[in-house]
Amino acid sequence: MIKKTIDWLFPQCCCVCQTEISRDSIFCSKCFSEIIFIDVPICSRCGKMLTVPLPPEEEQICDVCFNTNEIFFDISRSLFLYNNFSRRIIFRIKKRADVEIIRACVRMLINRYGPIVRDIDFIVPVPSHWTRNLLRGYNPSRMIAEEFSKILCIPIDDGLKRIRRTEYQRGKTAKERVRNVESAFTYRGNLKDKRILLIDDVMTTGATLNECSRTLKMAGSPFVMCMNLATTSITDPIKT
Repeated sequence: MIKKTIDWLFPQCCCVCQTEISRDSIFCSKCFSEIIFIDVPICSRCGKMLTVPLPPEEEQICDVCFNTNEIFFDISRSLFLYNNFSRRIIFRIKKRADVEIIRACVRMLINRYGPIVRDIDFIVPVPSHWTRNLLRGYNPSRMIAEEFSKILCIPIDDGLKRIRRTEYQRGKTAKERVRNVESAFTYRGNLKDKRILLIDDVMTTGATLNECSRTLKMAGSPFVMCMNLATTSITDPIKT
């Protein structure tokens, strides 16, 4: 009786379109069908979807990863494609700190990629500058990392710090993004022999994740795996 009263007073709504749904969901069936989940073929390194699969005997790697000399993360995986539709989901996380959406997305990520999250020692969120944390009141990547930590029972390491306030990456070219985050992070501590799961909300060119990974590798980590809720653009396989 009490549950029915609560459901009547506070109905569960789809996080995208606000249609009333059951309490064990966060998306209505229509919106769920609009989400483009990352699926094979994907680049074995950055995890972005490939336009076409490569022959089985060849490494499934995209043109960008193949032609980039300094990729410091070992592997990256994402849940869904970042587009005009899924941007609304990320907005609820970045602007409203929607824990229910974070929890659901993290569970889907772990269900999909859990087997490859093995022997991880620490979970590290991509840090925001302290001024942005002060204005917003939270760091979305830290909130996502907390859900990973609860489910996987792996501790969070907050030693990675953003030491200068960078401009927003939105609207910048790939080269501008790299320059924008260059030397923007430091790690306080020692990560010798520690394998890291690096957490962010969205992967675009990967410049921020790569610079964070470089910093973690300099601190001694032999392995950095990135996990994101969303990633942009389908990419091309290697061109020979």
